[in-house]
Amino acid sequence: MDYRYDDIPKPNLQDFQVMIDGSGMTNKSYTGVTWDRDEDSAIQGTLTVSYDEELTLMDRDVLDGLANNLRGGQRVQLFPEKTGTDDDDLVLIEDSQGGFVKKKVKVSNLPVISDSRNQAEKAESLGESSTSSEVFVQKLRLTFTPVRTGWFEISFEAELKGNKNGAVAVMGIAVDDTTNLRRMDLAETKYMGVGGKVFYEFTDTNEHFIDLDYAVEDNSGNRSAYIRQARLSLREMS
Repeated sequence: MDYRYDDIPKPNLQDFQVMIDGSGMTNKSYTGVTWDRDEDSAIQGTLTVSYDEELTLMDRDVLDGLANNLRGGQRVQLFPEKTGTDDDDLVLIEDSQGGFVKKKVKVSNLPVISDSRNQAEKAESLGESSTSSEVFVQKLRLTFTPVRTGWFEISFEAELKGNKNGAVAVMGIAVDDTTNLRRMDLAETKYMGVGGKVFYEFTDTNEHFIDLDYAVEDNSGNRSAYIRQARLSLREMS
């Protein structure tokens, strides 16, 4: 049984045969494919796909779709639209672990996949704050939930100063109030920018938070620390 398709640009027949072999069609009596150029066209012709047996309606739909792909999207078959999905709905996939054979999968069995391979988050607190505490107080918190476990780059910056000579302003970066990643000290009475990057591995996909904290090293003599222009950003490593 021959199936002919007109107005087909000259295809790579070997590639088309591979597409047929991986299409998941149930009819395995495929015998060959040919392409004959139209007399009045330099690039278009008739594609003929041969089988020993007549195709089922389902296999014919698959073959029609393959031929339509060669046409560059012409004569697309239209289907009713559904605006949502139910767990028992079926979708068609190409199984990469099984020779790209087409298979049906329930929506409920599909994994939830992030829309971005490189997750990124940021937070900022630009206004001025001050403290006379020798224990870290929070200036800025970035809360996020990793989509995947792995290594992240954490960037931080702020402007610090002490209120008088001898006042050392201290800035710290911590994860979940348990892991201190960086401490920076600054003994200046005028605002100076400080910052840097650290790398941290998140080993679960629970909610986490990163704090940018500050304090004064020694609050005797009414010493205090000031901070402004605080920023945190986090980026998943590739």
